[in-house]
Amino acid sequence: MLSENEFEINRQLGYISLNTALNNDEVLAVSFQYYYQGQLYRVGDFTQDVPLNSQEANVLFVKMLKPSLMRTNLPVWDLMMKNIYSLNTYNLNTDDLRFNVIYADDKSG
Repeated sequence: MLSENEFEINRQLGYISLNTALNNDEVLAVSFQYYYQGQLYRVGDFTQDVPLNSQEANVLFVKMLKPSLMRTNLPVWDLMMKNIYSLNTYNLNTDDLRFNVIYADDKSG
């Protein structure tokens, strides 16, 4: 469980930003609740909701945002939270936009 200084929440846009990068083999998952049109919705379990004396005391159901293996052909890819990058610009035209993504694996540098 992360402390409050390890992440930031943008409640207006609805995203979470980690203050440190995850390693390739680390998983990111969350539990949260929110109100929509006056009704409370919950995603995942909270520790205070799991009885301590039950067999499920060591199990929490959470929403996975990043698996340890990134595979775009698995169904979890469509459900995953994607990275958001600021381009520091306005009025982008998709015909004029060229976007190159370069991934460097930590092991290979």
